[in-house]
Amino acid sequence: MKKLKGLLHQVINFRSKSYYQKNLITLLILASLPGMIIGFVMFVISKAHIEGELKKIHENHLYSTMKTIEEQFSYVEELVAHWAVDSTFKENYQEIDLAIKYKEIHELYQSLLIMEGSNHLIDQVELYINKPTPLVFTKDRYRHLVQAEQINAFDHFVKGERTLYWMKSEDQEYSPLRLVHKIPGGVEQPYGAIIVSLNKAKMANLLRAPYEEGTAFLLTDKGQWLFGNSSRMKPSGMDQAILKEIKTLKNTTDTFLFEWNQSTYSVTYETFTRLGKMWIYASAAPLSSITAPVLIVSKWMIGVSFGILILAIILSIIVSKRLYSPLDQLLQKLNEHKHEYEHPLPNVNNEFELIEEKWNNLSKESRTLKTQLESQLPYMREGFLLQLIHGYLYSLSESELKERMQKFGWKQDGYRYLPIFIQLFGYGRLEDTEKDDEGLLTFVAANSVEDVLQEIDIDTSVINFHDLSLCVLFFIPENMDKSEVTKKMNELIHKIISGINHTTQMDVSICIGRMADSVKAIPNIFEETKISLSFRNLQERNQIIEIENLELLDKSIQFEYPFDVEKEIVHSIRLRMEQDTMSHLNKFVQILSNVNEAVMKQGMYQLLGRIVEVEMQSGLMPNTVFERANLYEQLGQIREPDEVELWFKHEVILPLLEQLSRKQDERMKQLIEKVTFLLQEKYMEDISLDYCADHVNLSPSLLSKVFKDIVGLNFIDYLTNIRLSKAKELLVHTDMKINEIAETIGYKNSYFNRLFKKHEGYTPGQYREMKRDQVG
Repeated sequence: MKKLKGLLHQVINFRSKSYYQKNLITLLILASLPGMIIGFVMFVISKAHIEGELKKIHENHLYSTMKTIEEQFSYVEELVAHWAVDSTFKENYQEIDLAIKYKEIHELYQSLLIMEGSNHLIDQVELYINKPTPLVFTKDRYRHLVQAEQINAFDHFVKGERTLYWMKSEDQEYSPLRLVHKIPGGVEQPYGAIIVSLNKAKMANLLRAPYEEGTAFLLTDKGQWLFGNSSRMKPSGMDQAILKEIKTLKNTTDTFLFEWNQSTYSVTYETFTRLGKMWIYASAAPLSSITAPVLIVSKWMIGVSFGILILAIILSIIVSKRLYSPLDQLLQKLNEHKHEYEHPLPNVNNEFELIEEKWNNLSKESRTLKTQLESQLPYMREGFLLQLIHGYLYSLSESELKERMQKFGWKQDGYRYLPIFIQLFGYGRLEDTEKDDEGLLTFVAANSVEDVLQEIDIDTSVINFHDLSLCVLFFIPENMDKSEVTKKMNELIHKIISGINHTTQMDVSICIGRMADSVKAIPNIFEETKISLSFRNLQERNQIIEIENLELLDKSIQFEYPFDVEKEIVHSIRLRMEQDTMSHLNKFVQILSNVNEAVMKQGMYQLLGRIVEVEMQSGLMPNTVFERANLYEQLGQIREPDEVELWFKHEVILPLLEQLSRKQDERMKQLIEKVTFLLQEKYMEDISLDYCADHVNLSPSLLSKVFKDIVGLNFIDYLTNIRLSKAKELLVHTDMKINEIAETIGYKNSYFNRLFKKHEGYTPGQYREMKRDQVG
């Protein structure tokens, strides 16, 4: 409080002789006047005109929104109409067999999936079929409708008067608006319907009001609520009041002011037609939301201007003192940072000695920082080159790049740049005692390369990628002859290969890039050099690839894709023959390995595509087997044939074989159940294995094998047991003659007697007497 009184006293007793302070106050007052004037004008004038401008803006927003709504709804209607007449939705879907026609079911799933993704307003597409049993299909499953309430709800879609129509839904998960198209269209008795449910959030975004405090909604011309905010399914109190007001108006388009909860809203609405029905779109925006920001800004401008005026007087005294005493201000700044030094300053006689001592301390800190910077320079150089070769510095110009390189210690005038890419191979063939972290092996290889590079008189920089790969950037003088460069490179590269082989026990492939005349060209040339590694010969352990000779190398390649081996692999997979599949896979990889890495990769990509196709043709849903793994990306990261074969075995083929076996077992169990049911019904007829095989669409030999594996008895023994069990019942509980019983169960009398005695140890007559004696 005392400090504030002292400051006010200085302001009141302002020195008249201070010309600077007078002019400073005058300047600050003049600077604050425009703000006060502008704030006052905005406060008075803007409020008078803003309401009229709001109505225009609101009307423009309405027309724009209406146009968007009609375009989006029309687009969805056209899409649904197109889908309904598409050949995919055929009349025979009402007779589809879910157990056998799995390919058609899979195509139907794909069609529904494409439908849902064709427009951002669509959230779910359902296909309802009421014959022979009510079914509802979605993009990923189908379900049988059992409850009468569910069946009646879906039959309501089919019984509509129009083929294509909008209807209101009470489903809380989707938008209340649904679009329904009966299928097939244009007939008196359709068997199903396509039901499209719209996304609540997207609909709310489409219909949203221009301001957060406002509201927007759809309703019919009879006042029925259709849609508004995604969080509610019924109109709010304000919405109902607006609806009531709109009903009193006779215009199809109008704008009016509406009072609600002591706030004024600008309401705009317009009617439009959708499939023969009149709808109304209404939007309400609060006037206070528009005027409030302008009024607040005006008040703030006036307040800040007055504050600046008061602050100007206070600051003038403080600033003037510092301007009139520069030396004192400098000493104060120095003393403010006194705590930053580890030891206190020695006693000094005057201010200049203090400034000198401070300067010496700052110089000492500068030298310390310089030493630390020099120790970190190699890491900064490597980081810069990593950014450069990966193209992260593409926004910098040539001059800026050269300037940065010069700061890191490279000479720039009269140089060209030659990148080479070094890749180590054979990590999987190393023994456990020789294996180590890939980063450590790369570090050892980088040290070996740097030892070799010290023998030449050319500036170089080694970049370690820590993934068994390196890059060496050569700074070649422009006056050096090309033949001399080639000679030095050949000698140097052979020494590099020998050194890496010795230190890491791994193979090496080195790609020599083109010469770059500018720094900006280095990223593209490096990427080209790295890609050339795919042309390496997989049969050679150590090799050198020169980009300039790749064209001649390509012309020498003679290769035919092993389609026959691919067919054998696919055939073995379909028959679930694991050993044969692995044998053919090994043969396939060996054939591709005889060319180069690029050819091998393309061939393996082709094989992977065929295996994925087998998965889909087998009725398995996409990503079921491989659990959403990006197989092509994983395959692209493997470079050696042995590792590719191992990856295919464990990540692709074995999981697929397991799923195929599981799916086949489930299908066979269902078929055997059908056969046993058939035998229970027709055991008295002359039923055979061939007849049952035709009934379930299997070969007799396959049915016989599967029947024995699942039931535990062969076909004939199972049928015999059924017939004899029935014969025992007739012998004990009826007075039928034995020859009549034999005919009843499908046997001749003589064969029946022999067969019965063979299984039971008694003749049919003896068995009847024995059982009746036991009962008696």
